This record gives sequence, C-alpha cells and structure tokens, in this order.
Amino acid sequence: MKKSIAVAALAVAAAVSFYFYQQSAPPPAQPAVALVKETPPPQNAVATQTTEQPAPSTISTPPQKPRRFATSLAAKLNAPDSTAAEDVAVLHGMLRQYLRFLKDKQARPIGNDSDLARVLIGNNPMKLVILPPDHPALGADGRLRDRFGTPYFIHPRGHLAFEIRSAGPDRKLFTADDIIENLGRGTNAAELPPETETLEQ
Repeated sequence: MKKSIAVAALAVAAAVSFYFYQQSAPPPAQPAVALVKETPPPQNAVATQTTEQPAPSTISTPPQKPRRFATSLAAKLNAPDSTAAEDVAVLHGMLRQYLRFLKDKQARPIGNDSDLARVLIGNNPMKLVILPPDHPALGADGRLRDRFGTPYFIHPRGHLAFEIRSAGPDRKLFTADDIIENLGRGTNAAELPPETETLEQ
C-alpha cells in the first residue's frame, strides 16, 4: 500500500515538473528573415532626372520694317481721269523705280503680273513698298489688273527688259486694241532716269 502511494506521488511530481518546464521554456525560434539594406541613390541622381538643360539661346534679328516709297505713280494707276495707255506707262514707271533700287541685289525673277505685284507691295530685298497692298488695281487673288478688270500681261524679254500689256476694252489679249509698252532690252539699272520722290522711313 505504501509502495503504491509512493509511485503515485512520484508520478504527480513528474507531471507537475513537466508542466512548469513547458511554461518556462522559450518560444520556438522564428525562421530567419534576411534584411536587405537599401542603398541610397547618388546625391546627383535626382538632379539628373529632374533638371532640364536650358535651350540654347538664339539671337534673332528683328524683321526689317517696310519702307514706303513716296511716289505719286500709285495714285495714277487706273485713276478715273487717266487712260489705259497712261496706266501701262505708270506701271512701267513703278517697275523702273523698283529696278533702280534693286540694282545688283539678288531677287526672285518677275515672270507675270502676280510677281510684279508681289515686289511692288514690299516683298522684295529692300522691303520697299511702291504700290500700297490695298490699291484698287490689286485683286483679292493678288493679280494686278487693268482698268477693265483683266490681269496685266507682264512678259520678261531679257535682262531688265519687260513688256507690259493691257488687254484693252475687249478684255482679250493679243488683239488690235491691246495697249503695250516695253522697257528696252539690255537696259541697265544705273541708266534708268532718276526719280524725284523720296523714301519714308
């Protein structure tokens, strides 16, 4: 009987000891997690990404201001109190003025009435305005027209030589009523008659 009690007491003591051992044992170790140390970006990395190179400075020259030529010829072109023959002579006079100022400068050739209108209104190397852009002889299409509404016929005949022709009242070119004037073949700009008008700056 005593032996049985001793065995039971020993079993109880063992159970109590195991219980307290479990309570005091450290928790199971967690799996190791590798720590990755982040490397900071270079100090100039942000500046490289966000800083834009300034555009190279360009030096622009201001556009040349058109110079109006104070001529009385523009007012006479297709004027009510003049004739078709006078109109052709006036147009020829404006062409001579342009050639006198052009001299030896490089310019686009004049091949028709639109080309002549272009240079007379200021689209020339000197930015010289001989014919106002709002002149009645200029149509909305940029054509230079005679008093009958027909475009002038401008025909280059050689270096500084031009034929200017109005179709006349019948509005048909190369008929008997055409009005024609020629600037002589081989005329040199230096030989053109001097003009008394001046430039308005």
